[in-house]
Amino acid sequence: MLSVAIFALGSGTSGAATNEGTFLLGRALQGTGGGGINMLIDLIICDLVPLRERPRFISIVNAVFAIGKSAHLSLEYFRTNL
Repeated sequence: MLSVAIFALGSGTSGAATNEGTFLLGRALQGTGGGGINMLIDLIICDLVPLRERPRFISIVNAVFAIGKSAHLSLEYFRTNL
């Protein structure tokens, strides 16, 4: 839960930034919190799913992440270049 709080703190810091240094600090906090959230996802999967089935569940999580990342990049490209 600390990771979610750090991520939220970073989001607030980035959103309220008035200069570049504060913005970069907020983004660093977001990255730290986001990494902790990813670790929590892996921890939950390892706790709830048997060893033989873990690769399938971790693959699903990674596929969702990849689809979201690709969709975001594509939408941003079209938003800025059209």
